[in-house]
Amino acid sequence: MSLPKGCRMQLDRFCVPVGEDVPVDSGGFLLSLPGRHRLPSVVPLPDACAASAVLLGEAGIGKSHALSTVLEARQNGPGREACVRVDLGEVRSWEDLTRKSRPVLSRLAPAVSAPSSGPSEEETASEYLLLLDGLDECRATGKELAGWFTDLADTYDCRQLQILIACRSMAYTDTLRQAVATAFGITDARTYTLAPLRKDDLAVAAAAKGADPQRFIEAVNAAGAQTLARTPLTLDLLLDTFLQHSALPASRADLYAFALPHAVMHQGKDRAPQELAGSRTQRFATAARLACYCLLTGADGITTSLHHPDSSRALLPVDTFLGTREGTTGESFIIERPLIESVLHSALFSSRGPAAAGPAHASIASYLTARHLNDHRIPREQLQGLLIHRGEVGEPGIPTDLHELAAWLIALRPDVGPWLIGTDPQAIASYSSYIDDPHCTGLIVDGLLRTARHNPPRSGLFWRHATPLHHPGLTEQLAQALDDATSRPLHGTYELELILTLIAENEVGDLLPAVASLAADIQRPPALRRLAAQCADILDQERAAALLKPILAELAEHHEHDPDDGLRGAVLDTCRPWLTTDELISALTPPRTDPSPYTSFCQNLPTLLTDEQVEPLLEWASTRVMDLNSPWAGWSDAGAMTQGLLDRALSGPAAEARIPAVAAWLRPYLCTYPQLAVPAPLCAPLDDAGDPHTRHLRRTLTQHLITVACDGEDAFQLAEGWDTSPQRPVRWRRGNSAGPEREQRTSLLDAADLAWLVELEKGLSDTQAPHAWPALQHVWSMVKTTDAGQDTAWARAIPGSGRRFLPTTSTPSPSTAPTPNSSGFDRNGCNPDHDRGRAKPSTSPQPAPCSRKPHRAMMTAS
Repeated sequence: MSLPKGCRMQLDRFCVPVGEDVPVDSGGFLLSLPGRHRLPSVVPLPDACAASAVLLGEAGIGKSHALSTVLEARQNGPGREACVRVDLGEVRSWEDLTRKSRPVLSRLAPAVSAPSSGPSEEETASEYLLLLDGLDECRATGKELAGWFTDLADTYDCRQLQILIACRSMAYTDTLRQAVATAFGITDARTYTLAPLRKDDLAVAAAAKGADPQRFIEAVNAAGAQTLARTPLTLDLLLDTFLQHSALPASRADLYAFALPHAVMHQGKDRAPQELAGSRTQRFATAARLACYCLLTGADGITTSLHHPDSSRALLPVDTFLGTREGTTGESFIIERPLIESVLHSALFSSRGPAAAGPAHASIASYLTARHLNDHRIPREQLQGLLIHRGEVGEPGIPTDLHELAAWLIALRPDVGPWLIGTDPQAIASYSSYIDDPHCTGLIVDGLLRTARHNPPRSGLFWRHATPLHHPGLTEQLAQALDDATSRPLHGTYELELILTLIAENEVGDLLPAVASLAADIQRPPALRRLAAQCADILDQERAAALLKPILAELAEHHEHDPDDGLRGAVLDTCRPWLTTDELISALTPPRTDPSPYTSFCQNLPTLLTDEQVEPLLEWASTRVMDLNSPWAGWSDAGAMTQGLLDRALSGPAAEARIPAVAAWLRPYLCTYPQLAVPAPLCAPLDDAGDPHTRHLRRTLTQHLITVACDGEDAFQLAEGWDTSPQRPVRWRRGNSAGPEREQRTSLLDAADLAWLVELEKGLSDTQAPHAWPALQHVWSMVKTTDAGQDTAWARAIPGSGRRFLPTTSTPSPSTAPTPNSSGFDRNGCNPDHDRGRAKPSTSPQPAPCSRKPHRAMMTAS
């Protein structure tokens, strides 16, 4: 059995932008869609790490391993001269940081006179990568770390440096966030939360371990162990437990209590347990002592050498433990060198260089330390000395690197919970999932409420990353807290924000009316009202919609009640399915803040429209979103919303019936030269390039655009007014369902449409025919040098008719046909002598259509 550093199983990892909800199923697993599809908010880890970024996540979720795979890929890839990973848990000073980062820092130029704003996205395609892992495990304070980052930016020119930072969510304070943004230019836009595993990953991991995937998944469901299965570290422990015991524990404490003593008995594939020094009990007790000394002294590990060569590491000599009497239940023994060396080679420890090893994972070290302290019944006074430190302002608290240890102690020994929680409830809250004791959970809630009521949070809005805090009395506890907080005079909103977050996180549905009442209270700050509306939506969307709908009428009369549009966006998100089309349209106003919940709503709205709402929204958008003189024109994503409406209009069973309305809507809009991509529903799936349905829709739209065209500019835009470099992935989605990946198109027509377009042009009137010629020329340019194109041109010649696609002399054979010039269409002066792509056609006067006479609409290459 081997424990992962993160997880040795090769699983694809994903993340979501910080502040966005992670889309998970009822078991807490990341939602996944069939095949290669993924949800729009979910970003593959390599994409998120393509530029400087911060990666946040809970303990054991695999941040270090995930970033190590990124680092390995960069080291093995081309064009990357220097990459280095720095474990901040081993950094104690500025000198430590710069020494460990020297392979990269030594290649950077000195800082320019003006402070660098950090690496830009373009510049991070550069040679250098610095991975700062374990920000939360660093012994330095947050202010010291912030100072180091500032010093790095002041000392070195960081514009060619890509920086990746890994940190536990609750340890990434506002101080660190601001320092990282100032020094390296990594804002919240480049900060991500590592998502849990997908349910499909369980089968992959089970197969990799040699377990039956179906039986393992059934065991996870039977034990209710989904919480443990969705992070790599505990998933690996579950698999090892399942392979040996054919059953699974439901709690984290039970899992560690079973799996880690088994892990200490494994020392490589070639060593049988009977060949190892010491019994299982002796080996586990020794491992717990070694881990305890490492964690509490800040040592990186233990060395078995008298003269360890790596002076940069803080290593405890093996002599520290030799001859120590270790007492366990039922026996005591003397710790000797063979036992220590054998334990250090077990799966609970990993290498720290020659003749040195340390705990394999911070979570394992914390659990082993808690076991050692608990098994030896260390008295409260001594525990207080070990765990409680005075902060910079004299307030007692638990150091960041000991938070998990404190939570494990409470899980193993609930009697220490009241004073540990009372001292630092924020520290314990981040690991509340470890604690099964309901009384301790209630104390955590009380402590958080007390902290928010009396003191501004020291770590920003720390509860935004809080884990669920279910316990039997939670509803009454939060109801009383909400009643007390709303009855006090208006002042800070920290406490109410915390209460709302706890209500939503724990889905306390009985409090929905009180929450909705808070959202409707015009005396409250708009941000708090928005949070209350979002909370109500989580509790019960349909019931919340009826309670929140009057807010839309209020905002229609009093725009000043919601200056940032956040409340409007939250209420629309909740109420939309129950709004009539007229109510929905009347609630749409030009965005005043971007980004905001309201702009997110507007961007997603096209995918959520019913078939009956599509045409009214198109008509509304034609005079709002697509009007360059409208206040909507100032919104940076107006084009994206227009693109979404176009995609939605051309999707579904009614797509063809809506094409006449779409064509009438598109004609004036295309003349504004927008960055409009060919609609995704008109792009064939990659696995069906000849899809007849999408080709039929493209041709039908083309025909209607020719019909409604008014002049040569309309005709040109129909042919070549589409974005030649669309940036969006070409797929159409409805709600949370993404369609198949589709081809990239830069025009409605392609070479296969030549014959169809020729026949269409032949049937047009003299007035309409010139509107088809730019499209004809565009398609002809794709095929004029091919045999198929020439064959089509000759096959479509109709001698004696008013419209010919051959030279006007007597009909020659293809082999003797004269080579014409390349002047293009000349019948009505429509000569699109222009650059391909976005160029505007000539504005020279166009002669009126002439009577039909022989002409050449297509020319062979000169």
